[in-house]
Amino acid sequence: MNLQRYFLFLLLMPFLFSCDEQDNWENRPDTTRGILFHLSEEPYDGETPQTTRSTGEFSRVEHLIVTDEGDPVLNIKSIYLAESRKILAEGLQTGSYKLLVLGIIGDESKDQATVHTISSIHDTWLSFPENLQRPLEAEYFYAQIPFTVSLNSQGKEESSLSEVSLKRIIGKVSFDFSYNNDYVRTAVTGLTLHLPNTRFYTTFSANQEYSGQSDGTVQIQSLQGKQEFLFMPIVGDESTGSIEMVKRHHSDPESMQQYAFRLHIQPNRNEAVSTTLACDDDHDGIVFATDLAYEESPHYSILSDTESKEVYYDASQRSFYINQPLQVSIDEEARLHTRFYSVRPVKGMTIYARISQYSSEWLKFAYFDEIPVLGDALFPLPFMTRDVVYYTESGKRVKIPRQETFSNSQIEFKLASDDPYWKMLEKIKINWYLSFASFGGDPDAADGKPSGNWRAVRPVHIREYIAFFTNAAYMWELPDCEQTMHDYVAANGDFHDDQGQPVSVSTVMEQFRNMKSFKIGLIKPGGVAGLGGSGVYGLAQYILTHHYSNTYYCSLAFHELGHCMGYLGHSSSFTYGPWAEKVMNNYYVNNIHRFPVDSWEYLRSRENPYLYNP
Repeated sequence: MNLQRYFLFLLLMPFLFSCDEQDNWENRPDTTRGILFHLSEEPYDGETPQTTRSTGEFSRVEHLIVTDEGDPVLNIKSIYLAESRKILAEGLQTGSYKLLVLGIIGDESKDQATVHTISSIHDTWLSFPENLQRPLEAEYFYAQIPFTVSLNSQGKEESSLSEVSLKRIIGKVSFDFSYNNDYVRTAVTGLTLHLPNTRFYTTFSANQEYSGQSDGTVQIQSLQGKQEFLFMPIVGDESTGSIEMVKRHHSDPESMQQYAFRLHIQPNRNEAVSTTLACDDDHDGIVFATDLAYEESPHYSILSDTESKEVYYDASQRSFYINQPLQVSIDEEARLHTRFYSVRPVKGMTIYARISQYSSEWLKFAYFDEIPVLGDALFPLPFMTRDVVYYTESGKRVKIPRQETFSNSQIEFKLASDDPYWKMLEKIKINWYLSFASFGGDPDAADGKPSGNWRAVRPVHIREYIAFFTNAAYMWELPDCEQTMHDYVAANGDFHDDQGQPVSVSTVMEQFRNMKSFKIGLIKPGGVAGLGGSGVYGLAQYILTHHYSNTYYCSLAFHELGHCMGYLGHSSSFTYGPWAEKVMNNYYVNNIHRFPVDSWEYLRSRENPYLYNP
């Protein structure tokens, strides 16, 4: 071997062995030979560990052991063991030291943070750009703890320090809001944090010193989804900020209001900002049912596929007049109760109330952004907890003091909406009363447990009955509906009853309008297609799912209405005759696009798994 190469190999050999030894030690450290420091994080000052919740495990830990003077201790080995949250140090001699630890929970790259390599306690360890302009994503922790190493009775090194508690380098600001009127809270469309000219420290040294500062620009932060933010400490004693609230009013455009506060963010401190967002609407008594208020209210959809048969067969719980689909009342707990028998929603509904004890005028009592399909909801009345102010239709203010009790006997309602669908419903003057019955069947049975010609009606069928009866009642208010009958009579002669006597169109109009009530059920397959008369009405399932477009099925629906009008035989024009089979059925199908429920798409009952098969 070349002599020069031999000496070079001898020179490098200790270094190669030391590298290999260090790699093996880091991969398989012997925790029985060194000194262990267990890491944990302290709660925010003044809080308990249960109150302070970190975002997860340490994602990064850097550490350095230095002398009392702050210089690094040489000729030792140390490593962070993430699985056990411990630092293992080996090779420490007896003496006094300081342990420096920097811990991070989260992804520091999202904060554009730089973790610097340090060789002294005086070095910069962590820094942020001065133009970060937003709260921090990660949490940053630090500890500087003195400790000593001595020999125990067995001659093994032991440390005076085993538990290392890390505090946050950063601080937290949390916001808490209260409202004098909860209907203001649910009408808020924007809630933002402004921190103009607020400067934060940008640099942190291993000696626990802060320096540098941000450029004073902080992006506006929404407080609607998140109300806690992390920042480096503020430069100076304190800063000022503001909360901007943008809210809706039931009759006016959005308005904005600002609330100022003082802020002093310190390391490991939760700066709590509590603000009462008072505004001009605090004394408003209106139930302002925004989408959020509705969602937070006790609410559900009536006549859902899973609703109990004990409910929908009970007329005290499930019945309505066709020209009063929106039921409004005050319940036993003095809450506003709305229930909507409609397969389409209504937007922008105003409920007026007259409380004669306080005003002879109608008061604007409630406003709904939307009354959902078949929606049932309860809302607290503001005057049950405080004095309130209402406005009349003419704009007068009416003050109503806090009420101890309140009931339906003290109030009456009227409804108003500019929704085109509601305008159609308002035209209905017919006041048929609809309720629902099993007629001996059982909706829980796979076949509905047929009883005679009936089987149990289910909610999927009831919803279609609501659609059909709404359309049938509405079409009777259209002038060309009556004209269509006149045109037929002019071309073909009078309609006639079961005895062959003529029946005028005006009589037909009155008979149809004067039907009082329908106890509604479902007809079993294989027998008759429908049954009607004496306040009873039922159709086969296939008619209900196709009344929108099938003139034959539609004629069967009007055939049964003919019976309900008093034509109990099958010889009149109103059953197996032109009124049901040529005039009404064709008018209904050909004009479905003009009716309130103008498409099967609203319910899509043909695709519903709760239909009977067949």
